[in-house]
Amino acid sequence: MATIQTDKVFKTQLDDMASVDEQALRRGLEANPGILRVDVNLFEGFVAVHYDPRQVTERGLRAALTHPDFRVVESASVRAQAFFVRQGITIRMILATCAVLLSIFLFRTSTGYRFPNIPYLALNGLVVLLGYSAFWRAGVHLFARKPKATVDLIVAVVAVCALAIGAWLEAAMVVFISIVAEVLENAALLRSQKGLSASSVLGARMALLKTDSGEKQVPVHDVQKGQVLIVKQGMMIPVDGVVTDGKGEIHEAAITGESSFRVRMKGDRVYAGGMVESGTVEMRAEKVGRETELARINRLVSRAARQRGGMDLIVDRFAGYFVILLLAVGAFVFAIYGQFEFTKAQTEMHPAEAFRLGLAIIIALCPFALILAAPMTTYAAVVRAARRGIVFKGGHIIERVARIQTLLMDKTGTLTYARPTVSSVKTFGGHPEEDVMQSAVFVEQRSNHPMAKAICEFCGQKQVQAEAPDRFHEFEGGGACATKGDRLIKVGALWLMEDGRDIPEEVRAWLTETAARGCTGVLVADNEQILGGFVFEDEVRKDALDTIRAIRKAGVRRLVMVTGDNPGVAERVQQKLELDEVLADCMPDTKLKQLDKEKRKYAVVGMVGDGINDAPALAAADVGIAMGAMGADTAIEAADVALLRNELSGLREIIVGSKQAVETMWFSIVITIFVNLVMGLLALLGHLPLFGTALVQMGMVLVVTAISMTILLRKA
Repeated sequence: MATIQTDKVFKTQLDDMASVDEQALRRGLEANPGILRVDVNLFEGFVAVHYDPRQVTERGLRAALTHPDFRVVESASVRAQAFFVRQGITIRMILATCAVLLSIFLFRTSTGYRFPNIPYLALNGLVVLLGYSAFWRAGVHLFARKPKATVDLIVAVVAVCALAIGAWLEAAMVVFISIVAEVLENAALLRSQKGLSASSVLGARMALLKTDSGEKQVPVHDVQKGQVLIVKQGMMIPVDGVVTDGKGEIHEAAITGESSFRVRMKGDRVYAGGMVESGTVEMRAEKVGRETELARINRLVSRAARQRGGMDLIVDRFAGYFVILLLAVGAFVFAIYGQFEFTKAQTEMHPAEAFRLGLAIIIALCPFALILAAPMTTYAAVVRAARRGIVFKGGHIIERVARIQTLLMDKTGTLTYARPTVSSVKTFGGHPEEDVMQSAVFVEQRSNHPMAKAICEFCGQKQVQAEAPDRFHEFEGGGACATKGDRLIKVGALWLMEDGRDIPEEVRAWLTETAARGCTGVLVADNEQILGGFVFEDEVRKDALDTIRAIRKAGVRRLVMVTGDNPGVAERVQQKLELDEVLADCMPDTKLKQLDKEKRKYAVVGMVGDGINDAPALAAADVGIAMGAMGADTAIEAADVALLRNELSGLREIIVGSKQAVETMWFSIVITIFVNLVMGLLALLGHLPLFGTALVQMGMVLVVTAISMTILLRKA
């Protein structure tokens, strides 16, 4: 069966390049599409380039090492060679399909056909020749240092035997199945590599550079860090950077999977692959080429699609033993049916017919579709996740996520928005609530503090406005004051109000009660007395409860929140989200201890966090899931799964989607085994000829592929 083409490594000495800067060499080479990683060892004097043979050749790499800017420039002949490497299997598939269909039409419907026949030999012989890769792989594995029996060996044996007895059409059908399987695997791999459309950014396209004399178009690979680019409406952002001027609506679906746009203005970060839907922005380049987030995430997606999952390895190992057993069964059936008669009514079968029967049983039981079930489902799951802003670090992670029994979750930034929100207003001394809000806005409209913004947003929703102060002063540690004429207003913590005035017991009791509920109280006062206060809480995400219930339904038994906040805050969130347990006042080492404790009780333990202060726990968990990991190197490196969007609903997609993928994988395996057993029985009884078994196997390969691709259409 087809083997997915892995990355190749080109290694060469650097004798003539002793003066080359290591970082410049690495950056120069990695800027080329198709080069995945560059390892430079100046001490031993060599460079190792990991590359995709579908995009670049070894000859091109040799030329790049002698080029001043290490650019891979392929000649026409090399480009033609690379094209054949990329498209050769597709060309073979088209030719083989035409030849097989024509052969079936001409010869399966012709009662007057007798072997040999030149058109018959030519058409079916062409298909066998087009399937040369199966024969080559069978030989490589069979004569390797550690010999291994693969399904390709069955293809080779059955094809040769069928040719020997004159069943050239049947031989062509078996080889055609291997070609189809190879095309499907390669198509799935290429689809996964293009999951984030990184090629549109990393390829040869132009960027608009801002210069002293105006605008200048330059190739993307010539853009340097620190340069200012202009991105107009309808243009794609070519590099990662920060907006320095302008305002635009940016569509980032290629990266995060979000269908809606985000408004970006001065100071906001933007990423390569984003599309400017409206407006114009100027941006300073910070990461270019293969350093961009899109390129890095695209490499992770590609690598995940190439890595084999646990089920895939088990099936492959089973197939190795099963191939040997299957060949033995075929030989046994041929020997028994060809030499003995079982009943008085049955005469001894002719050896040629017994040989055909043995081949039919081998094809009927051959696990063509079985070994496609796991990798095809994995590819589909990885692609679907990438489209929705989720990056799995390997196909095996999908299977592990589906087995999570306990999930530890950070609070701040994961279950909550990690921003203060006003939940209520308190008044003291009979002051109207509107006066308290107006006094607070009078001060906070000049502040950039998160609590100040929350107060202004809350009061703005209630149509409360205030005049502008003459003077404003902000205190370190939380608090501010403003004056206008003789009027002085303070907004802040209790310590700011302790300026010699008496603090009523009612105020102190309110602050104590607010803290006990896991909230924060902020006071508002004038020159003489405390007017009132605002209650702040870290708002629980709106989709948090629905997400929690969905992942419980998917099979997660236990949900534990681990947070550095106080017990009051933790208990408030627990009541809202129906969590099994909460652990407050947690430091990173406390989270690690809780992970170890849960691992002793449950088989697979997951951890969800923002990927910054939770990095140790994410790395130690059986499955680490990083929330809002876009732009956070720590998150993507530490976690097994990176959720690029800062939305908790993505957690439901990760867990429910993984469960669906594993269920789909098992469904394909079970139905394939059932059909193979039925075919084997029918072939043994003589009701399914050699051609029929090949035709049904062809159909099963397509059925399993179709079942796997349904993953792309499902919703979590």
